[in-house]
Amino acid sequence: MTRYGVPYKGSKNSVARWVVDVLHPSHTLVDLFAGGCVVTHAAMLSGKWDEFVANDTNDVPQVFLDAIDGKFADYDFVPAREEFNAAKDDDTVLSLLYSFGNDRKSYLWSRETSRASTTRRPPGRQTRPT
Repeated sequence: MTRYGVPYKGSKNSVARWVVDVLHPSHTLVDLFAGGCVVTHAAMLSGKWDEFVANDTNDVPQVFLDAIDGKFADYDFVPAREEFNAAKDDDTVLSLLYSFGNDRKSYLWSRETSRASTTRRPPGRQTRPT
């Protein structure tokens, strides 16, 4: 299955293709409750619309737009629990992608799981002792 948008609690990923298929093509698609922009992303790939408006009460549509613009090209790492806790208040993307249920507070993996995983960081990123 294709993954669309930003990983997000309550994602419409399982129905995105169906939603796009049943909507009629037009100039602009407006996604009023965009969440992780799953429907917006699927619609962009379909070629049925020229312009897109993604709206939500959170900042995830902006994160999605920033990702499209390449702002996270070097963002290819999994932070250790300590790194997550130290950076979550200042790093929107880290707090969104690596928090349990996208709550931006709790680290995604249990202590047992996180001890067994390897931490990957982009080039030039400082490492902290764990």
